[in-house]
Amino acid sequence: MNKKINIKIIAILLSLFMVFSFDFVSNARVIYKDINSISIRTNFNFDFDSISEDGLPDISPGTADGESNDYNVYVSSSAKYQIESAEWYSQGDRDFEIGGSPRVVVYLTTKDYDEYNNYNNNSSNDYYYRFLSSYSSSNCYISKGTFISAQRLSTSNLKVVFALRGIKGTYDAPQNVYWEDNRGTARWESPNVRDSGYYDIVLYRDSSVVARVDRYRGNSYNFSGYFNKVGDYSFKVRTVPGSDAQSEYGKNSEYTESGSIAVDDATLSLIAHGGGASSYNSGRQSVGWVQMNNTWYFYRPDGQMVKNNWIQWQNKWYYLDERGEMKVGVQNINNRYYYLGTDGTMVSGWVNINDTYYYFDTQSGDNFGAMLSNSWVKYDNKYFYFDESGVMVTGWKQIADKNGNVSFYYFYPKGTTQGLYGFMATNTTINGFNIGSDGRWIQS
Repeated sequence: MNKKINIKIIAILLSLFMVFSFDFVSNARVIYKDINSISIRTNFNFDFDSISEDGLPDISPGTADGESNDYNVYVSSSAKYQIESAEWYSQGDRDFEIGGSPRVVVYLTTKDYDEYNNYNNNSSNDYYYRFLSSYSSSNCYISKGTFISAQRLSTSNLKVVFALRGIKGTYDAPQNVYWEDNRGTARWESPNVRDSGYYDIVLYRDSSVVARVDRYRGNSYNFSGYFNKVGDYSFKVRTVPGSDAQSEYGKNSEYTESGSIAVDDATLSLIAHGGGASSYNSGRQSVGWVQMNNTWYFYRPDGQMVKNNWIQWQNKWYYLDERGEMKVGVQNINNRYYYLGTDGTMVSGWVNINDTYYYFDTQSGDNFGAMLSNSWVKYDNKYFYFDESGVMVTGWKQIADKNGNVSFYYFYPKGTTQGLYGFMATNTTINGFNIGSDGRWIQS
């Protein structure tokens, strides 16, 4: 009898345990705590000397309690997230010149809720921190840097891209400084690495300053117009920033001095009768870049002005029109559109003109630098499309493939995504329209 009673009691207890266990599980919830702002600190002592032949300096990510630490990218120990990894994310070689702004990508991951709050959660709920779907410069702070973009990879993983402040450094001095002849042609070679392309030149006669030329663009200068007295002439030249903005990051190099040449009465007579001057000898250069009335021209070594043609100067491309004038801005050249910066250099890649994006071909070949139209561009693992006018498409667009088959695609407009926009939607629904993995509207 007692054995039967014990069995009944055990059965009742088991039933009660099951009921309470089921009730406990059924009441458990997953609760997310949003991370409303991000703060990433940088501690780079980054100058040109940090860039060695072995490559870029290593990025050391970590967590710190104060400003003074051994990490060059870090977050506060009290943050609800931590750095998983960090690496260089720059777009081109110019980012690593003096004045350049190298980009860094940081991958963040959320901390455990109980670990962060330092207590045992006795409730039946599961708490997790999660990143917002988007962040901007207003809620993603980068010390000593500029926010570029943030992309949520999952609720617990966030990718942040930012640019460092401009690289500081001292320009290298010009090399091989010499007189090309005894008639006033000064010449020098650009430094191999830290070069701005601009130079200060000082002309001396018997240790007295005769002329100064500031922020000059070129590698030779014709001083024959200043050879008007007998004496020993020499010059010195240094590399300098090309603008006031560049002066914030680049420092003048040391001067490099030439040897001296003796100018006697015979030399003065030769110069006076044109023996030492070209068709353009009023104290300005006859080779390389010449500025006249705020317009730049280019002369070949034979003194001929370049017209209706491209020139490549110090690995950059420039275009001179039928009058020999250096062009800037958007130019139609041989039925192709190019974008030439304010300094005349041809720009490739992304260009924002009047708040509209265009893309100029970055691939080497005949089309290099030309504006793309009716073309796809893959950038940052996303696809963009540029219409017949070269404008980056946003919203819905009908696009034909190479076989003439037309499909609808959707490209995210400005304001609908964080940071980067204009890229093709995939694997989603837009206004009730299903979009496939290839970006096409699925017509069911």
